[in-house]
Amino acid sequence: MDWSILLAISLIAVIVYKLGKGATSPSQTHTIQDECSVHINQGLENCTDISNSIRQLHDKELVAIAKDLQRRGDKIMTYLRQHPQSIPAAQRFIHYYLDRTAMLLRQCVTLEQAGISSPESRKIMQQIKETMQEFAVAYEKQFLKITKIQLNDMDAELDVARQILEEDGIEMGTRLKEEKKEPTLPAAKSTESNSWLTPKTIGTVALTVLGAVGLYKLFGNNKDEK
Repeated sequence: MDWSILLAISLIAVIVYKLGKGATSPSQTHTIQDECSVHINQGLENCTDISNSIRQLHDKELVAIAKDLQRRGDKIMTYLRQHPQSIPAAQRFIHYYLDRTAMLLRQCVTLEQAGISSPESRKIMQQIKETMQEFAVAYEKQFLKITKIQLNDMDAELDVARQILEEDGIEMGTRLKEEKKEPTLPAAKSTESNSWLTPKTIGTVALTVLGAVGLYKLFGNNKDEK
């Protein structure tokens, strides 16, 4: 190979390495981690706020709805703490749904503590309950959106695994097929042991028996006549 080509390849490799190293510099990594921490802390603060409101509320129906949202929210936040790579997909959940839940519950606590019980306030409380019930559906949809990143990563990894298996000459489902195979040896023995029970053999045996009976009757009658 020409030395000039080797030199060019070496220079390209060095440039690519430098660029890659610069793209994942410690300062940038630290910035990303800081941003993730901000979102996580905001979500946890909202969860704590929701928990505090639940302890102060007296409306049993609202408390039940709020506890359901609290359970769902805690589940999502636990997942995000374990999978920080999914935090970018959780922006709407953290900064809208979770935040609005905390805010609405705080306002409900304020209404109860102020002793406000007018037709208008009761109407607002009912609308809050209905809205927060719909939030439960939104929480689940947001959770599916958040976990989709991990599912996509797992699917990509499975594609690579299948490709490696094919390169090594291993067909998918080979082990399952082998486990489902029926033993051939017992079947062969069974065939050999019953190989004489053919229509031809059975016919021959029947004719032999009939012939023997006929001869017996013939000779037996002659004997009796004598």
